[in-house]
Amino acid sequence: MTKRILSRAATSTVQRKDDNLQTLQKRFKVFREETMPVVAVFDAQQKCRRVSSMGSVEAIYAAIRPLFVCAMLRPQIVFVLGGPGAGKGTQCDKLTQDTAFAASFAHLSAGDLLRAERNSGSANAQLINQYIQNGEIVPVEITVRLIETAIEKCMQNEGKYVFVIDGFPRNYDNYNGWNKIMSEKCNVAFLLVLECTEEEMTKRIL
Repeated sequence: MTKRILSRAATSTVQRKDDNLQTLQKRFKVFREETMPVVAVFDAQQKCRRVSSMGSVEAIYAAIRPLFVCAMLRPQIVFVLGGPGAGKGTQCDKLTQDTAFAASFAHLSAGDLLRAERNSGSANAQLINQYIQNGEIVPVEITVRLIETAIEKCMQNEGKYVFVIDGFPRNYDNYNGWNKIMSEKCNVAFLLVLECTEEEMTKRIL
């Protein structure tokens, strides 16, 4: 910070009287003693987000932007349904690769999330595998929580806020489970249904 301010003082057309080393040391002292206690209050409330401001302006902004997306924007959800072979995954991938949408869209597959969790070695993985081995349906709460976690990670790490979710909800149990857990946390924009004849879907898969 010292280097930045003294450099600003040397190059700026408008000179500030406090852009000198002696005054700067006093300003740092005020920051440590008076401002940092306020930061500690927000820390205690888990409302403080720390970002390193070392590096280029672009790199710093890249770290800041996802925080605003996560805090200020409610996730926007589009469910994508269709029969096996209707092209759900393919079209979702096309959407997220579209240059007009790439910065904000993410594609999530309920089935892929479940398969990834099964192989993760987590406590959830053991539970999921136990249900499957017993020939039972994995509780919708587990699936919805996996989707919720994926949404949070995408928002925080990548700045995404529009999520196309394929293969969900498959039935009323899925639908009710989603509403129970997620109705207050996101906006469902619409359901996209890909219509295709069974004959065509059979040809695509076989």
